Amino acid sequence: MLFGSALLFKPPTSPLTLALFVLALVSAAILDRLSVRTTRWKTLASSNLQVILPAVLIPLPHYLLTWRETWNYIYSPIFGESRSVWASHFPPLGHLLYYLRGEGGQVMLGAEIYPLTAIIPAGACLLVRHRQWTSFARFTAMAIATLAAFAIATCLPVKQPFFGTSFDWLLIFTAVYALRPILLAPVAHGY
Repeated sequence: MLFGSALLFKPPTSPLTLALFVLALVSAAILDRLSVRTTRWKTLASSNLQVILPAVLIPLPHYLLTWRETWNYIYSPIFGESRSVWASHFPPLGHLLYYLRGEGGQVMLGAEIYPLTAIIPAGACLLVRHRQWTSFARFTAMAIATLAAFAIATCLPVKQPFFGTSFDWLLIFTAVYALRPILLAPVAHGY
């Protein structure tokens, strides 16, 4: 169910997000091998643009053609006159848990939320233990983005499982990145 529910409900979004993340990880791995300390800012900017530009340019024609519908789809239920119809009237704890253990979390991640949230701190500890500071800096950036995505989805008065999609994917990607020390350990030791 980890990828299944998100892929079934948002088929065009999730594979693109996954592909761009794989591209980002490959870029990060190449930069690690080239030693980021000796890489110039111009090279880093170029590397990041290679990930960011496709993420913007691929969906741009769609959003240029459908900007009005997209704007109404987002604006009306959250900020428009009909927001009271769409607003979820949960207590604060209900809003906080909606994308973790509530309906949003169950639809998108199900029981996988528990191993994902366990892998992330374990991976962080391994990165620090192995003194992989460049990887830890990237991991920290991903964790901050994940928390920001969670905070945005949680703060919205409208609760709908797919509003947490960015949080869900970033949580998955951060957990995968946190596994790097475990996955790369055999390579580092020559196995």
